[in-house]
Amino acid sequence: MVPPGGRQMTVALLLLLQAADSTVNPTTRATAPDLVVTAPPMITLSPPAPILPSWEDMLVEQLKSDDRNVRERAIGIALGAPYALSPLTGYPPLVGALWRDGRRMQAAFWFYVFQERSAAWALADDDGRGSGAAAVRTAMNDQLGQVINPWAAGDVSAWKRIAARAVSYEAKFPLYARRPDAMTLHDWLATVDHARASYREQLGQLQSVDAEAIADSRKQRGLATGSLQDPGPPLPDEWQ
Repeated sequence: MVPPGGRQMTVALLLLLQAADSTVNPTTRATAPDLVVTAPPMITLSPPAPILPSWEDMLVEQLKSDDRNVRERAIGIALGAPYALSPLTGYPPLVGALWRDGRRMQAAFWFYVFQERSAAWALADDDGRGSGAAAVRTAMNDQLGQVINPWAAGDVSAWKRIAARAVSYEAKFPLYARRPDAMTLHDWLATVDHARASYREQLGQLQSVDAEAIADSRKQRGLATGSLQDPGPPLPDEWQ
């Protein structure tokens, strides 16, 4: 039986593949590449939410700004009201801005928040009532994951803690005000519950991975192990 969202690789398997799928010169200290978020395909949303689209679009553009001061202000606004950003088109630029500013641990945290919160949109697509969200989520997941997961795998224990805290925190702030077209509020909330349960079951596989096996595999490829490289500021206490 193919699980919901079965057309996509399970999260845990994707994490492990990405963690191992990177090679460097063993004599050179491994460094993570720059994380650049490109514009996702357009998607169709339900009628406007109380948050004005122009405000949201402007904030997303500021998160992508080359001016660090502009990015920092935008990050502060986004982190203060994460429910005001689309999980599909708002969270990836937030992750990219955090990574670009050296806040890698926080970027990884919000990457896993993105994965869980966007899962319901992809599930709605699988039910035939979505708006291209599954393709957007896959593109963003691949683009962000191939940078963040190998970095996080440098310290598997920390990787597990970051992911677990992200999953817990995601359920504690309000949902985005919009939902996929043709879905009632009742159906949408049921889809969110289903997607969360499915994502958490998949991510649970990460908690049981063999840390020593991953470390050995990375050492053979000349990758850093034992600690996260340049993690930046720690996660705030309230992010859990």
